[in-house]
Amino acid sequence: MCCTSVPDNSPKQRKRMIILALVSLFALFDDCVGDCVWYGQCGYQGFGHKLNCKYTGPPKPFSTLEGLQKFKEYCPSLYTGSNVRTCCSDDQMLTLDTQMGFSRQLLQQCPSCFYNFMNLWCYLTCGPNQDEYMSVNATKPYVTPKNETVEAVISVNYAVETDSAHGMFNSCRDVQSYNNLRALSFLCGEDAETCTPQRWLDYMGNSLKSEAPFDIYFSVSSRNVTINNTVLVPLDMKPVPCYKAVSSTSKPCRCTDCPKASCDFVLPTVSPLFRTENIIIRRPKNSTRVPWINKNFTSIFDITFMHQILDLQLSITNLTAEYRNENITLEDICYAPLRPDNNNCTVMSIFNYYQNSHEMLDKVALDDYGWFVVANYLDHFLYCVWDPAAAHDASKLRTPCLGTFGGPVYPSLVLRDYEGQEYWTAKALVITFDVLNGKKVKAWEKRFYAFMKEYKTLNKDLDITYFSKVTTPSN
Repeated sequence: MCCTSVPDNSPKQRKRMIILALVSLFALFDDCVGDCVWYGQCGYQGFGHKLNCKYTGPPKPFSTLEGLQKFKEYCPSLYTGSNVRTCCSDDQMLTLDTQMGFSRQLLQQCPSCFYNFMNLWCYLTCGPNQDEYMSVNATKPYVTPKNETVEAVISVNYAVETDSAHGMFNSCRDVQSYNNLRALSFLCGEDAETCTPQRWLDYMGNSLKSEAPFDIYFSVSSRNVTINNTVLVPLDMKPVPCYKAVSSTSKPCRCTDCPKASCDFVLPTVSPLFRTENIIIRRPKNSTRVPWINKNFTSIFDITFMHQILDLQLSITNLTAEYRNENITLEDICYAPLRPDNNNCTVMSIFNYYQNSHEMLDKVALDDYGWFVVANYLDHFLYCVWDPAAAHDASKLRTPCLGTFGGPVYPSLVLRDYEGQEYWTAKALVITFDVLNGKKVKAWEKRFYAFMKEYKTLNKDLDITYFSKVTTPSN
């Protein structure tokens, strides 16, 4: 058999050359245009908030099984298998897991709401095609341990499709949380009644107010958005309504968290789950005032008195009772929403604005010359009652408002007898310990009653009321 060569100008050869040229072009395009805007972590900002490294290359695979498993758990809509490639490193995924602790506590009871909410952050942190809907707005230099200078991202632009933003918001707007408050009242920085999709996004993206490690500028639009000469295509997250299940293995939200689900489901009978140990303290025999920045705080804000009541709170948290030859502490029976990552009990009190610490209560900020106090515990209080979920206040103190249990403390829960929203006029402090119902709790409760009876006897100048209340979960 004879073999004949194909002439260079034959149709077959020309077709082959065109295919090779296209393959080379696509390879060149892939090398020159990256899908990510960041990858990996580069230094810190504020109170230990980790920043991401600017990066314009293609997405990469996870390097550890832990990072991959967290990604699969939180970002199922982006998970395509064990070889999935993303724009987030393992460390970034683990940081995201930590940052979502409080939001997870509030929203995960409504699966579709939490799914939509996590999608927002999964696409931000890990989306393999970030540069379509995100752009870096600002960076700062960071010197690595290897003495290399890289760019750390300190703000980004994030375009979200209008229906996606509204769909996420609508799926979460009625989710119930602590003390019959809606979850959005904690996550939006204002009452859920006045919160809107844009306000929610703006609050979450503000690093001065929320847990965001850097500023995120959200653009909600149905059309392409041009920012600094960069065209962004708003992200369509395809949100799941609260009355629908996310998958065949999950359930829709309960009707208490999703009114639209009330026609398809019957709410089961819920047995009492929580008890609250409550203390209300007044100073009826002390009418002195604590003047600060044109405000007259009532006597309950006297620093010495606050230290005294903080000592009371700390003594209660350290009480030990015996049940069936076992020593029971508050930590054994309390509601700690972020266990096992955070075992701190839910204690609703003004002192959680100071992380239940005498040192934080005494902390002050001085002027540039070190002569005058320009911010103290009262400045911090005024900021925290306005924004209880703030990662840090806006004064020179820059200390957090969030409680040690990982959640915000609303002034209406820890203060009594104030005028309007002038919380500095309050005449009573309220301390509430959330505990799980059961026989162990009742044993500890007896110890609590005995302790408070003795404390009240020794402090006759105070008006002290203490009691327990059984509650059913509002979520």
